[in-house]
Formats: sequence, structure tokens, C-alpha cells
Amino acid sequence: MLEKHPFGKPLHIPLMLLYHTGMRVSEVVGLTWDEIDFDMKRINLSRQILYYRKGGYHLSTLKTKTSKRYIIIDDELTNELKHWKEQQEENEKAIDNNYAYAYVDEDGHITWRSKMFAPPEGNKIGIVCTRNNGLLVKKVTISMSSAERSYFVMGNLVRAYHNKQNKYDATVENGTVMLGNQAIITPVAGDEDAQTIADRLNALK
Repeated sequence: MLEKHPFGKPLHIPLMLLYHTGMRVSEVVGLTWDEIDFDMKRINLSRQILYYRKGGYHLSTLKTKTSKRYIIIDDELTNELKHWKEQQEENEKAIDNNYAYAYVDEDGHITWRSKMFAPPEGNKIGIVCTRNNGLLVKKVTISMSSAERSYFVMGNLVRAYHNKQNKYDATVENGTVMLGNQAIITPVAGDEDAQTIADRLNALK
């Protein structure tokens, strides 16, 4: 699937995040640049974007302690995110006043406004998963199912075995199940807890 969506295509960064982290789709599209620590190579996940038919898009905090978590990211994803951040800045310069910024008000409602217009009330936020014009990659919210998330978790396992990370025991780091230095899954509400999943992987090995 990643081959069909190379760098610069709207789904590339969302799919990279899903493939490398096991995050939920709502968490991926809600990720902002201030949640990424490039020096520590981790994501401090605390928010998600939810869509309401009558209320539009809202930036919402994650409700449970286990949902709010750190996710360790590998060099490949770190470099790809850095590259995309630079590309966003280039996109903004290229289309200038037609580039759209996202603003969130005190109720969490998100509004996109082109640079040529006066900004609405609220704070500007730096959303990671945008199109080249700054708008949200909304298709991911609609098209990604829990089954497809499972597909990317399986991809993480394949990467771990391909890179010989399976010789290490499965461990839990900041709520994420790891095989060596490969992130496998970060459990969320409805999943088994991380230690249980790690124990199951070790039993299978």
C-alpha cells in the first residue's frame, strides 16, 4: 500500500504513521507538530480529531490514561516526518495566500482559513497530516478501518522479523510493544494491554 502512495501524496504520511506506530486513524489525523520530539525520537500522543456530522471536525483530548502515551519512533519515520515538515513549509511558500491554516477554538472546533482571509477566533495549530494546500487529509478518517490498522501491525511484525529484531524478547516501552527496536503496536481502548500482547509474542517465539 505504501508503494501506491509515495512521498508528497496525501496518504503517504498517514500511512507511514500507521505502519510504524499502530496508532488509531483519529490519532494520526489529529497529530500536531508540537507532539513530536525529534531529539528524543518519540511522539507525545494526547489528542485526536473526531468528526461530527452536525458539528464538523473537533480536536479532542484522549480520554484515558492509557490512551495518552509516548510512542518511540524509528529513524526511518523520524527522517520522513522531518522531510514532510520541510515540504509543508515549501508548499506554503509556493501557493502563498491560498495556503490554509487550521485554527481550534475553546470548544475544540477546527476551522481552516486561507492566508488571504482574516483568521477566525482560536489558536493556530500545526497539523501533521495535511494536503499540499494545508487542508486535512480527510480521506484517511473515512477509509481506514480497524482491520486495516491490524494490517499495518502485521507489517510491523514482518519488518521486525526481516530486520532480525525477533531474536530479542518482546518488551513494553512507554505503553508500546517492541521487538528489539521495532514498534509493533501501541494498544488503545478495546485492545489487550501492552504487557499481555508482549507475553503472547514471547510465547509464540
